[in-house]
Amino acid sequence: MSLNYGYAQLGLNAGEGAKSLGMGGTGVAIEGIYGMFHNQAGIIEVENLSVVIDAQRRFSLADLSSYSGAIVKNTKLGHFGIMISNYGSEVYQDQKIGLAYARKLTDILSIGAQFNTLLLSIDDFGSATNFSFELGINAKLSNELNLSAHVNNPVSIEITENTQIDTRFRFGIKYVPSSKIELLSEIDKILDSPMNFRAGIQYSLFEKLELRCGYSTAIGTIGFGLHYSLSNSIALDFGYSTHAQLGSTPGISLIWNKFNK
Repeated sequence: MSLNYGYAQLGLNAGEGAKSLGMGGTGVAIEGIYGMFHNQAGIIEVENLSVVIDAQRRFSLADLSSYSGAIVKNTKLGHFGIMISNYGSEVYQDQKIGLAYARKLTDILSIGAQFNTLLLSIDDFGSATNFSFELGINAKLSNELNLSAHVNNPVSIEITENTQIDTRFRFGIKYVPSSKIELLSEIDKILDSPMNFRAGIQYSLFEKLELRCGYSTAIGTIGFGLHYSLSNSIALDFGYSTHAQLGSTPGISLIWNKFNK
């Protein structure tokens, strides 16, 4: 089973976003509003105010649908964000609420952190509330090259006697060789699980349309997607991934940005 999705219901990646979905699950080096789902250091690229709403039907099953939303505001004190996600059905439901903060430390280095409340409800088990923490950094070495790292849940959380939320480490690179191409790659390691490698490419076909694809070594997960700008402030992202054993996952994200005048 793909680690990317196998652990999604355990609070490690409840929200993903259609860009990551379409680029093989890469995300730790994605900047802007999607940083709320992957690496909070990336939200420092939000100019003023940004909002995203995301929906996915994992493996085309209604009971595995996820719905997420996030908002980020840039202030004089730094960038503040809030996200919420809901995954599952009436039988199994996993909810995540996160409060994030990010700021630049230097012209090169940015840091972000998020405090999470995790709500879990399972039939014949009851409900549980847990808290977790995540921390990310982003180093912009040049206009072309970014290095990113993120840790989710530095200390494992035990939900039941046999179930816990493990620590997750991600290291990623974003390389932009031209104005039309963006390359992403990352290593994803969940403790006591095999390492996973992901890579994705985004190509700007013309001003409003970008095409995406990606690959994950987790049982050969392949992703496809596109980005379309409806206006200067509103954009749609579509993502689709196919898993060698579990099937396909479609997703869509709506993004709204308010820019400085």
